[in-house]
Amino acid sequence: MQRMPRTAGEIRAYIHRRVNDINAVNVVVYLPHEHTLDERGCNWDMREARNCGPYIDSVRQVIEEAKAKFTLCE
Repeated sequence: MQRMPRTAGEIRAYIHRRVNDINAVNVVVYLPHEHTLDERGCNWDMREARNCGPYIDSVRQVIEEAKAKFTLCE
């Protein structure tokens, strides 16, 4: 699957919307930062979201799905 190019703000907004869909309200989602391509072909990562509480695994899953879907562009 080819990744869709998105800015850091667009990726964060997507992840924030998805996290809100799982009822993890008040979760702080940070901007992704660029790095060299990893073994999966992803060129970005992000700090762990804050205030995830019992939803941490669901939030991590949303981030991993976004990493498979988007490539970071500026």
